[in-house]
Formats: sequence, structure tokens, C-alpha cells
Amino acid sequence: MSKVQTPVTDEEACALVKLFGPDGCFGLAWTLLHLIETAPGWPVERALIGFEGEWIDRLRERAEGRRADSLQSAISYGPAG
Repeated sequence: MSKVQTPVTDEEACALVKLFGPDGCFGLAWTLLHLIETAPGWPVERALIGFEGEWIDRLRERAEGRRADSLQSAISYGPAG
């Protein structure tokens, strides 16, 4: 995984989501999560549909946090331009 170039594309992020298993794979799950989050369009909603598990839940929680941060920034700074 160290040879994966970042940022990954949105399509690559969607493919990487499918690699999560039922456990942390000896710490590899964090690396996978961070790779997924480098995608320019992350969170990609369609990537998480139909998947369940601890790491998918973690991605959903982090995606919600990212959306909330973006919304707060938009409110604080107003429209760009």
C-alpha cells in the first residue's frame, strides 16, 4: 500500500472501500482509511452503500464530520467569490 500514489481518485476510493474486512488487519485498516480520504471528492456517498462493519462505520462518521466542517466554513465565510 505504500506504493499507492495519493491522492487516489474517487473511483479508486470506491474500490478501496471494498477491501475492509471484519478486523483491523494488523493496523492496515487505518492506512486504507487514510488513502480513501485522499480522494478529491471524498466523501463519495455511493462508495459506502451496501457495506457494513466497524471500518465502514468509522468512514461514515468521519465523512459526516467533514461535511459538518465544510458547512460550518461556508456559514462562517459566506459564498466564495
